[in-house]
Amino acid sequence: MLIEAHRLARRYGAGHTAVDALGEASFGIAEGEFVAIMGPSGSGKSTLMHLIGLLDRPTSGRLSLLGEDTTRLGHDALALLRNRRIGFLFQAYNLLPRSTTVENVELPLLYSGLDRRERRIRARAALEAVGLTHRGDHWPSELSGGEQQRAAIARALVGDPTLILADEPTGALDSKTGRIILAVFQALNRAGRTIVMVTHDGNVARHARRILRLQDGVIVGDERVASPLDATPRERVAAA
Repeated sequence: MLIEAHRLARRYGAGHTAVDALGEASFGIAEGEFVAIMGPSGSGKSTLMHLIGLLDRPTSGRLSLLGEDTTRLGHDALALLRNRRIGFLFQAYNLLPRSTTVENVELPLLYSGLDRRERRIRARAALEAVGLTHRGDHWPSELSGGEQQRAAIARALVGDPTLILADEPTGALDSKTGRIILAVFQALNRAGRTIVMVTHDGNVARHARRILRLQDGVIVGDERVASPLDATPRERVAAA
């Protein structure tokens, strides 16, 4: 199992001002899954993503990544595990305006010990994976919103992470461009990537293969999503 959470909880504050952002969540995510964490604002989905991404520590409970109990690790060990195993994608593209697209994609590799030539090879391969090879030498200001998000996906991929975490990745995009980005995620998942995506939008969530539903910090649903890939050949022909 890639991720195992047992009674994972996060409380902010103390005393009568304390807020339980996440209350004793237990679940597992296997390698190769595409999971959407869905819920309204304030449901705890971003808190859960921050815990999975090792950006925050739980108040109680246990979170294991590839069998290692992360709640027992120190700050440096957590940072090393996060940098080696997890790629992040946020609603804001966070591309550096004075660096080209390929230079932006290279950024996570700067402290990897790789020489410049190898970093560039890997960055261009990541751009190819998201269909953006032809825009590698352009400035971020020359890219559309969808292209900027694809560049951000390439940046998340370039270190070959075990897990990709995406927080509202289509929130700043129009619906057509959003569907293109979700199709990129589906293609990456079919190629074996594990993706966990946070969203408040049910239509976006249904592009994943599984939906974890949160309400008031509690997991209230765990649903498998039917996919054309799950159908028999005869069913696929009938649906075409």
